[in-house]
Amino acid sequence: MTSNGIENYKAFLKGDEKALEGLVATYSDNMIYYTYHTVANFSLAEDIMESAFLKLIIKQPSLKDEGELAVYLFKALAEGIREWNKKRQKITLSKNLFGEIKDIPENEWASANLIKTPEDKIKFDVLSHYESKAKPILFLYFFQKFNRKQISEITGTDEDFVGKVMALGRERLINTVSVLMDSELPKDFTSIKKGDGKI
Repeated sequence: MTSNGIENYKAFLKGDEKALEGLVATYSDNMIYYTYHTVANFSLAEDIMESAFLKLIIKQPSLKDEGELAVYLFKALAEGIREWNKKRQKITLSKNLFGEIKDIPENEWASANLIKTPEDKIKFDVLSHYESKAKPILFLYFFQKFNRKQISEITGTDEDFVGKVMALGRERLINTVSVLMDSELPKDFTSIKKGDGKI
């Protein structure tokens, strides 16, 4: 987990408004992609992500390290997603209600914003095999490097279930790496090993 976020946040609290741009850059792509799997539209996901940052800016909580900052942001994000779900359930949506919002295919967006290394590509390919509750859990594990307790806190999911999903995801990742070992696997690849994530 990068330390750039907390450094920028502390600078922002001291009055450096430009540091906010660095903070957003550190987390925005991962937050948007995490939200996308609920709202299924990147434009809407970006709006919810911005609301989470707005909560941080307004409340300016005391956060001591990168872990606390990341959990705060993703919890705020999860709250925004729940609020969006409540509003969606209260009205009957026509099929064309969001038709004017331009969106792009998931793989295209991920290639441009999320996948920055060969290792990210392998993790994304493994992630694509999962649906429902498992996918957001593994995304937080693979890309944000949260541990089991943090993921449980963010998603509101039972910690034992989170641990099982992380273990299955890690096993699939290791099996995928094993298949690639003699071909396209990059030399500097560092897979998630057993024990990481504090399962």
